[in-house]
Amino acid sequence: MKSIDLLELLGEVPDRHIRDARKKSGPRRWLPAVAACLCIAAIGLLLPRLGGNAPADNTGSGEGFMSYAGPVLPLTLDDADGLTAVRDLTYDLTSPYREAKAIDRYILTNPTDTDRTTRAAYPMTGNLQELVLPSVQVNGEDMPWQLYTGPYTGGFRGAGAEAGDLNLDPPDEWADYAALLADDSYRQAALGEVDTTMLDRPVIVYRLGQFQYSAQKADNPSLQMAFHLDYDRTQVLTYGMDGGTIDLETGYGARCAGAIEAGRAPGDIYVLVLGDDLIDYTVAGFANGGCTDPLDDLTCTVTRYESTLGEMLRQLSRKCYDDMTYERPPLDFEVYYREICRFMADYSLVGEQPVGRYDMGMLEDILSEVRHHDRIFYAVFELTVPAGGSMEVAVGRQVAASYQYPGTRHEDQLYFDAAAVLGSDLTFAEQTLTVVGVDWNRWNVADCNFGWSAEVNTRTLTLDPDLDHYWLILDEKR
Repeated sequence: MKSIDLLELLGEVPDRHIRDARKKSGPRRWLPAVAACLCIAAIGLLLPRLGGNAPADNTGSGEGFMSYAGPVLPLTLDDADGLTAVRDLTYDLTSPYREAKAIDRYILTNPTDTDRTTRAAYPMTGNLQELVLPSVQVNGEDMPWQLYTGPYTGGFRGAGAEAGDLNLDPPDEWADYAALLADDSYRQAALGEVDTTMLDRPVIVYRLGQFQYSAQKADNPSLQMAFHLDYDRTQVLTYGMDGGTIDLETGYGARCAGAIEAGRAPGDIYVLVLGDDLIDYTVAGFANGGCTDPLDDLTCTVTRYESTLGEMLRQLSRKCYDDMTYERPPLDFEVYYREICRFMADYSLVGEQPVGRYDMGMLEDILSEVRHHDRIFYAVFELTVPAGGSMEVAVGRQVAASYQYPGTRHEDQLYFDAAAVLGSDLTFAEQTLTVVGVDWNRWNVADCNFGWSAEVNTRTLTLDPDLDHYWLILDEKR
């Protein structure tokens, strides 16, 4: 597991050692699969969020950033009634990369005559693939904490300006998070149980294996499973297939697996049927991915058995997780699987709000994408604020910068932003913000809305209590 050491963020070693905390119709339509188990680079680093807007603010912050990392968010408590807080957020920008080290300190005061024990939750924007776990201290001592993951924070959109739901639409501005955290529903969803009712559904499994191919010349040796079904009564999910065909009018359907090489059989392929069984099916080989040129010597065995969606989803998720090797998320399998189940229940072909992106039922799409979905994580721990006293909470973590992609306007800029009260029920008596470690031989301040500049550098600035969103844009010198 990756984690951030609070000592490194503070830049000094105190007497006490701080350890790492650690749907759709259309005949003969083919859709590509997203390969789940290839060693791919993180989607957030490769695919620009085209059409993204500037992170919005109270006064205007300039051009939009194609990769928006999300704001640093404040601590919140289950029960903060009567407590007051003083907060100091420090950004350390000594890293040469698109990131900063952050220390978020709180002094919680309890003016009552009764000790207050409550659950604290520290939110962090990010994704499963790239999350760096924080360190948490209470009164200078390590505080054990538990990680909770929230649901996907984005939505779906069409291609370009077209309406639709074939593409992911992740949050790309401050306003997205402001809307998401306008009430406590997101935090409750993150800290609550995931509805797993869907997992009890029975499935009929067709497992294709023991592939045989005699190396007859072919451009793209492919295997197709074709069938008929009642689309009103049956849904089909697959693992190991690359594409397929849906025809709602005739009830015809097909799924295809390509690039089957001679002498190297692929892993087992699975077709999961929910509802009525397939009316009939055939399995045939083809010399091309379009499955129009028969290839008689490409064959396989088909094994039919019954199971549940939960058993099969766990098995296939585990296989995909184990096959990730270096691309494996830094979190354990159960965290990954929990978010797969949540996303399946929400947006998959068998979910409550099925979207067109997943209408072919290819599980690889979801198993791969869940790792990269933007979400909010919560480091959760219990604390007791003594009667008539105070306590200090300090969270150290690495935060990513928002930035433009190469070749675009303002590609040399980095953007950091933070929320003062968004998503928190704390009453703040004062908040301060400090920025340290900027290499002035490399950076200029392009924009800032809390009065910080090269001239003040390390000075701690008191924040305006009426402003919830703070940002800093650095422009790299040429």
